Amino acid sequence: YSASVSVPAMEAFEKRFGYPLQAEDFIDEGWYNSPFRVPRKSFRDWVSFQHEFVTSRMAELVEQVHAAGREAMMFLGDNWIGTEPYGPHFAHTGIDAVVGSVGSGATCRMISDIPGVRYTEGRLLPYFFPDVFHPGGDPV
Repeated sequence: YSASVSVPAMEAFEKRFGYPLQAEDFIDEGWYNSPFRVPRKSFRDWVSFQHEFVTSRMAELVEQVHAAGREAMMFLGDNWIGTEPYGPHFAHTGIDAVVGSVGSGATCRMISDIPGVRYTEGRLLPYFFPDVFHPGGDPV
């Protein structure tokens, strides 16, 4: 979530929550709010703020996709800041499905249990990227 910081977002956060964020809210004693540390209230508020912002925009995009007669699917991959599939606003986005890479039983469960979607899809590794489809290319 430290990668989602911008001046306009911080100003909107202060207006919404009534207090400004400081550098220490993002760089927790030099740990950059590692997911292995218990987050402070200010950082939890930031995550909540980003979740509300991102899911509201997500809902607008999903509406456009549905208006075009298509399904909306999200890839749960490298960067899903703000979507928080288990957060309180995700189910209200209207997204149809979530797809993700299954790296273990934990990620399989994380993907398959996401509430508020019509279906989920787990993709097993290795992916068959173009570099596999050439002489000598071996996916396994």
